[in-house]
Amino acid sequence: MRRAAEATIRAGYTHFRLEQAQTAQGAQYMGSTYSGSARAYGYGNYATVTGEGFSSPIYAPTSSVGVTVVMFRAGEPGAAGAFNAAQVLQQYRS
Repeated sequence: MRRAAEATIRAGYTHFRLEQAQTAQGAQYMGSTYSGSARAYGYGNYATVTGEGFSSPIYAPTSSVGVTVVMFRAGEPGAAGAFNAAQVLQQYRS
């Protein structure tokens, strides 16, 4: 709300509405962690090597929010019932 009010005033308008709000959540692959071990056994001229391991993917949660800010000037028909940008900013200052 505060950023929408600031953008409204910066653009020379006085009132705004928020429309077409969209949210999304997901995950982003960040890489993997690896863990493992190895063993070697020697018998004369021969060696036996065994190993084991695993990897675990790491995902970070993501989210995004988008909204369209529709701006009006005082007295325009769309301003009726819209947020008054100056009043919104005043609430954030209190």
